[in-house]
Amino acid sequence: KVFLANIGPVAHHTARATYSQNFFEAGGFEVITNKGFADGEAAAQAWKESGASIAVICSSDKIYEEQAEPVAKALKAAGVRTVVLAGNPGDRREALTAAGVDLFIHIGCDVHGTLSALLKQEGVLA
Repeated sequence: KVFLANIGPVAHHTARATYSQNFFEAGGFEVITNKGFADGEAAAQAWKESGASIAVICSSDKIYEEQAEPVAKALKAAGVRTVVLAGNPGDRREALTAAGVDLFIHIGCDVHGTLSALLKQEGVLA
């Protein structure tokens, strides 16, 4: 299972949430989505109820500027094994990784390699 940690209003997270849902469903994952959360604490609480070990932060670049790092920290603190950020991190990769983001998915990333690695991590592939 993959939990989408949609942050902010629907207009801000819909594009990346849809991309993420399609990305993970193509790999056979069950995707748990929602209408969005105001902050990382609310997303982390909902994740705890999801049964997923993977959480994907989805929002706009504007919201990422202020909230991506705190959301990643909240998800990691809640126990998420793998935190993914939907979007190319650009020059923020180091800061986002330090905050707890393990993977980045975006146009041009290695979809097959990412899905295969996560399926192995989840014990689905040998």
